[in-house]
Amino acid sequence: MSEKLGISARELLAKVIGNLEARGKTFWLPAKVLVVIADDSDPHEASRSVHIGYAEYRSAALLKLGGKEIVVAFGMKFGTYPPESFDCDVAAVEISTASMSEESEVAAAASDALAENHYFRNSLVYALADGRLAMNPRSPFTGRLASVTESIQEFIVWSGKRDQGRFLLDEYRYRPEFVDILTKRFLSVLAG
Repeated sequence: MSEKLGISARELLAKVIGNLEARGKTFWLPAKVLVVIADDSDPHEASRSVHIGYAEYRSAALLKLGGKEIVVAFGMKFGTYPPESFDCDVAAVEISTASMSEESEVAAAASDALAENHYFRNSLVYALADGRLAMNPRSPFTGRLASVTESIQEFIVWSGKRDQGRFLLDEYRYRPEFVDILTKRFLSVLAG
C-alpha cells in the first residue's frame, strides 16, 4: 500500500518498538516466550478439543526510564484459531537487574516477566487482525494511556475492505506520524 493510505497496525507497532529499542539495550530471549492470548476450551465439555492461541516473543529491549528498568517486547500471534482475531502487541514489564552481571541473566529475567503477559495483561497496546488497536482494561497502563484512546480517530486514515480468503475485513490504517506520537506517549507512561 502506498504511504498516502497510511501504515498498518503491525507496521505502526513494529516502528514504535523499533524506536523504543533504540533507547535501550536489545537482546535475544533464551527461548521464544509463548503466552496465552485466546482459549476456546470448555471445562464442561471434556470431549471437545482444546484450542489455545499464543503471542510469541523472541527478543526484547531493556530501557532505563525514570529510575526504573523496563523490558519492552514485540509479540506476534502464534498458531491458528482461536488467535486469528489478534495480530501483535507491545508488552512492557518492570524488572530489576541490580544483581545481574551477565546479559544472559537479564534475558532470562525478561523471559520470566514476559511469560506473565497472558491475555495482554502487561501490554501497552495490541492490534487486532483488522488493524484496530486495543488495550486490556486490566493492564496497568490503560488508565495512563487514556489520551491515546481519545485521540486515535484523528490518526486513522483508512478503514477499507481487504480480501482474506473468503472473508472481507475492515482494515484500519494509520498516519505515519502516529509512530512518533505513540512512542513519546509510551515513554512518558513507562517513565511515570
